[in-house]
Amino acid sequence: MTRFNIHKVGTKLAISFILVALVIPVVAWVSFLAMQAIDNFTLTMFDYRLQPLHALGDANTNVHQIRNDVYKYIPFPAQRPELGAEIEQKITDVNGFLDEYRALPLNPEEREGMSRADDAWASYQVALQQTLTLADEGKAEAALESTANGELATQQDNLDKEFGS
Repeated sequence: MTRFNIHKVGTKLAISFILVALVIPVVAWVSFLAMQAIDNFTLTMFDYRLQPLHALGDANTNVHQIRNDVYKYIPFPAQRPELGAEIEQKITDVNGFLDEYRALPLNPEEREGMSRADDAWASYQVALQQTLTLADEGKAEAALESTANGELATQQDNLDKEFGS
């Protein structure tokens, strides 16, 4: 410390300024590397967590729209061709969203959940076709019962549970 005290004030200020000037780029470089790591983590989180949630959310939205269309399909025979086409399009969309989810790198727990969701989706589609067939055969009360409290409602609940987990 005595070596530093023997210098003039101007020299001390110059040395201090040079030391600070050397430390600032080091701090800036470390901060830049930390920001890159945060950016990489954010992109990874978006690619592997947010996009799958978005795909499942879109699939779930379409399933609920199918349910609404079924409620319109049963009492209005004149609109059945339109509604049937909309339901088929939404089924295709759900399949696309599920394929999009399957294409992402999934951990073992997610693969198991996807397997259960696939089973629930297949069961829902069978119950949906049965309900639409009942409506087409003029058995509107049986179709409404299936939609409200029967097989289609049960499969809808199972599907909601799998999409939610």
